[in-house]
Amino acid sequence: MEKARKKIERYGNPVIIIFNLFPLSSPLLSFAAGMIKYTYWKLLLFSLVGLSIKYAVLTLIFY
Repeated sequence: MEKARKKIERYGNPVIIIFNLFPLSSPLLSFAAGMIKYTYWKLLLFSLVGLSIKYAVLTLIFY
């Protein structure tokens, strides 16, 4: 959690998008963002962007 907190504080929104591209890291990132009082709407927006990219790529690969 400490590593995720440091990355959020240092890099912000791009880290949220990148973390959501990989499995199992987004719940940890959301937890860390909540602990440091990161804005809920920003977290939601950038999580949706990252997850949309991930699932679009997976759909293109397996379609």
